[in-house]
Amino acid sequence: GATDVPAGPIVLVSQSVDGKAANMISSRPGINHDGSVVSFQSIATNLVPPTNDVNKKEDAFVRDYRTNPNGVTTQVSVNSAGVPRSGTKRRARNM
Repeated sequence: GATDVPAGPIVLVSQSVDGKAANMISSRPGINHDGSVVSFQSIATNLVPPTNDVNKKEDAFVRDYRTNPNGVTTQVSVNSAGVPRSGTKRRARNM
């Protein structure tokens, strides 16, 4: 069934640190229970600094509004050393 959701602004989550919209497609969204963290996948090249997006493939991202009301986009498809993986293998998980 439908759930009532508090009214609030509609915001673009697939945006870069400087607030620009993704320059390519974003898909496969996920959202946590209160809407403060959103996950998505994208082939956009401007969501993180160019030195971070070196694989030129679809990556997984999280936009977090818990500590910053404007949100912070982080690439999460990286290994433990912070190196981007060679593209996503699975859908970004719902929170």
